Amino acid sequence: MDFTELHNLMLINTVDVYTAYRVFLVEDIKADHSNMDELLTAAPVKKPVGVSFREDDGRKYSADLKPAKDERDFTLYFAIHGDNEADFLNNYAGFINFLRNGKNNTGWLTMVVTGITGYSFKCFLKEPGKYEQLTYMDDDLVASRFKITFTEPEPNF
Repeated sequence: MDFTELHNLMLINTVDVYTAYRVFLVEDIKADHSNMDELLTAAPVKKPVGVSFREDDGRKYSADLKPAKDERDFTLYFAIHGDNEADFLNNYAGFINFLRNGKNNTGWLTMVVTGITGYSFKCFLKEPGKYEQLTYMDDDLVASRFKITFTEPEPNF
């Protein structure tokens, strides 16, 4: 199988994750775009601080609410493969540990995704999610897919 088109589609901490771990973004359905939807969903706005006085109706807010973005979580859908069971498990364990450790073992990740020019996503691993084995471990190509949730403390959007 030719997977050359998967190189350099996603960089995490300047590492091409396909070259290093044979991992890439995947969708449930061919025409779907849930990964882009997750990456480009705007962050929630922080709730303004209000004061409620017992003797007044409602709440009182500052004349300048200073709207600001709150942190957000996003979930990406990945697929991974290996030439055999050992290669697959090495890729999978390596990728999960890479995400946990982040840059210089600080936990921080900076993602750059082809198709979102000029933006990067500084985040950290929140939680590995649902895992689905796609082939048997004794097949010539061992593959799975899984979801991972990240937290972006200072969102772009």
